[in-house]
Amino acid sequence: MASGTGSKAALDVITVGRCSVDLYGQQIGSRLEDIASFAKSVGGCPANIAVGTHLINAAYPAPKLRREVPVDPAVLATYAGRYEISPAFILTVRPDGGRLYIQATAQSEFEVYAESETEFFYRAVDAQVSFAKPEGGAAPSLTLHQNGRHMPGKRLP
Repeated sequence: MASGTGSKAALDVITVGRCSVDLYGQQIGSRLEDIASFAKSVGGCPANIAVGTHLINAAYPAPKLRREVPVDPAVLATYAGRYEISPAFILTVRPDGGRLYIQATAQSEFEVYAESETEFFYRAVDAQVSFAKPEGGAAPSLTLHQNGRHMPGKRLP
């Protein structure tokens, strides 16, 4: 929707439904077993709307596809602790087996999912957490990435 404030128009889009990649045979009129190559395109109406919105206005970046990867529980254990983003905002990190959980001050605890050994993402909110490489067995800091901000936090003793 465009805002009527007289300033730069805002556009908010939520897409719901099927998203896929459609494949089309390059040898038109051939039997399926005779097709040697395919062309691909984004399929599904919500995907087309999301990609189209991005192409019309780059202020709406296409969402990043995040893939979870396994991380050794011993590595996750090096992230356990409390990290101070500000005196009133602490992130408490708790590993549990092969999973990692983070709880912010006065908020619920959420599981975060690994994209690499040091990069994690939330599924509950649009936020990511990066850990500094562990020094002496414990990560010295992390950075919370949310709403275009990058908020560093040092490990508390």
